[in-house]
Amino acid sequence: MDKILEQLRDISGEPPQPLKNLAEIIKLRKTLNTTGVRSVTQKGETLEVMFEKTAPINAGQITYWQKNFPHIRFLKNPGGDGFVVPSEKDILNLVKKLFPKTLK
Repeated sequence: MDKILEQLRDISGEPPQPLKNLAEIIKLRKTLNTTGVRSVTQKGETLEVMFEKTAPINAGQITYWQKNFPHIRFLKNPGGDGFVVPSEKDILNLVKKLFPKTLK
């Protein structure tokens, strides 16, 4: 994705912010899919994160989320559990805060 953005810069200058955001979303999804995240969905005032059944979630991650996101609500789902947190204006930044070790 970075190579594509670089080529676009060479051809037509700096890409518009919506295109940069789209590229960032694609990179985030690709990275999160390798860690067992099934979906990340904004639903009104919340952000829902759902995991694959086999996602390697450990106690340290759960403790981190509880400490840093006091309004987190954990969800049970036959396809894999997840959680909901209050949304923020900058969704990309929120996702990065939720998974700081994965999305360095």
